[in-house]
Amino acid sequence: ADANIFNGFMEFYRSEYIWILSDDDILRDDAVSKVINILENNRLDVLFFTHSKIERLETNKWSQKDFYEQNIKTSDGAGLISNVIYRSEFIKESIPIGFQNIYTCFAHLSILIHSFKNKKAFIGRTGSYNFFLPDTALTPADSSGYDRSFFGFVLLGEQFEEENKKQFINDWASFWNLRHWYKKSKIGQPNSIYAKCYINDNKTSLNFFTTKLIFWKLFTPIFLLIKKVLTRDRKDNLLKLLRINA
Repeated sequence: ADANIFNGFMEFYRSEYIWILSDDDILRDDAVSKVINILENNRLDVLFFTHSKIERLETNKWSQKDFYEQNIKTSDGAGLISNVIYRSEFIKESIPIGFQNIYTCFAHLSILIHSFKNKKAFIGRTGSYNFFLPDTALTPADSSGYDRSFFGFVLLGEQFEEENKKQFINDWASFWNLRHWYKKSKIGQPNSIYAKCYINDNKTSLNFFTTKLIFWKLFTPIFLLIKKVLTRDRKDNLLKLLRINA
């Protein structure tokens, strides 16, 4: 799938814009006409369909740091291939980066992050619910891909400018995020090995990455047992407490 997504960029980079859709994302009947109207009336480098409840198009000038802080860090849609429309002129020099990063499970996102490097972009944001039908009843994807992508995601750090790279790695290696490590590492190899080496090579002195991993190695079986036996309400309260402490 990742190589197929990258192939989409190779096939259509001569077009003015590129929009690659996942197989389970179904457009509303008027979605294409709405998109054409937006692109014809706004000279956008990137159009994002976000999870935020944005009723109308919002436009901004973003640096790479803005892109990270306001979309990637908040998980507001850029990681999903269908949620981004690219102006080919803006990304074409970074397309080879996607080939080099297929193993991360985020070839499309590596292209976009690299495109923001040392330059700003005119971006548009609008709510995805205005363009896509609700989730369909298609058979769920193989979950092993999500385990690999969890570790592959942090490897995108190499596409960031140095200061943004440090923040990205430290945010990914936060205490609460690392709760997934041991559960996903069973299937997520070799990306889990790559991720561990990459973080160790780039961590700051205050990262405490190894200490946090040791904690979760000891606590993960207990944590999974607690999740299994708790009622929904108590589980939600516990998760809120842990997030505050994290």
